[in-house]
Amino acid sequence: MGPHSVAANLLPPPLQVLKSFQKLYGDASAAPQSGYMTFEEFAALFSRPKVTAEGDGNTIGMAVQEAGGKFAPFRFKRRDVGDYDVRIQITHASICHTDIHQAKNDWHVSQLQI
Repeated sequence: MGPHSVAANLLPPPLQVLKSFQKLYGDASAAPQSGYMTFEEFAALFSRPKVTAEGDGNTIGMAVQEAGGKFAPFRFKRRDVGDYDVRIQITHASICHTDIHQAKNDWHVSQLQI
């Protein structure tokens, strides 16, 4: 990796996941014992949903286009990582309750799109 491509990948490599699963649950090809999940169910816990969005841009986020609207995938342009930046990989995100108030323009100060 180059000096500007620091990746904060919080998910373990697939082989490590498989070994951990096998240590806990046994061989992935064997039928699970009653009450235990299959390897596919276990692996699905680490999967990320595929998100797509129309338009230009190199990044997908969630946005509200009008007051009271619903959050939906939105494509936008993010600048390149610079000399004094740190590049991270975000694997999970959520919204704050204040985001919902902004999206609904509850405080009458929202500047849409959010």
